[in-house]
Amino acid sequence: MIKNDLREAGFSAETRNPKQSKINIIWAIITMFMIIMTILFMYMLTYIIPMKNDTNIFVVIIDGIMESFSAIGYLIFLVLSVLLYLILKFIITTLFCYGKNNVKLKILEKKGIPICSCKEALKVWQTILVYCIPSVLIYILILLLCFVDSDYFVGFTMLLLFFAFYTSFDLTLVAYMLYIKFKEGIDYISIDYHIYEYTLFRKSYVRANKKAKKLLEKGVKL
Repeated sequence: MIKNDLREAGFSAETRNPKQSKINIIWAIITMFMIIMTILFMYMLTYIIPMKNDTNIFVVIIDGIMESFSAIGYLIFLVLSVLLYLILKFIITTLFCYGKNNVKLKILEKKGIPICSCKEALKVWQTILVYCIPSVLIYILILLLCFVDSDYFVGFTMLLLFFAFYTSFDLTLVAYMLYIKFKEGIDYISIDYHIYEYTLFRKSYVRANKKAKKLLEKGVKL
């Protein structure tokens, strides 16, 4: 939703800048949790899912890339994973926006982290989908690659851990938004500078209760 449209419709707007130290602590906790859970998850799966070395198109492609580039091959997969992650976020965000030019891929200033920036305000559930769906899809993709060829299990597991670290930055935003949603009951949220600056939109009390206001003016006891 266009932010000016929300203001004209009577929504109150409040821009906030939470303390970076507080956000960094939450980020660190979520990152450690994701890494630990990923390691435990991979450890359990090695006993449940047998790793295959059968000759198939996926194994041939992976073997070809790894044998040609060695460690650079993993870097290529990592870059492609992050790029695909950003593209998915861009597509999903665009679906929820009114102005298609209000969504851009860029580098977060001062942080150097590639992000998908949106100038509009979205509902909380929309923002959660924007950040969670790409994370789950790419996580599953890398997870499957871990078990395609046992020769590269460790390498792809390391990629999975790095991706868990990368997405934890976005999942920190999701967790913080959910906290604000349940605590304050916001209607829309605009992510202005990722989690470090955002604008909350709420329905105006007066505009949302016109009927009650008219009854009070007539002297009717509510």
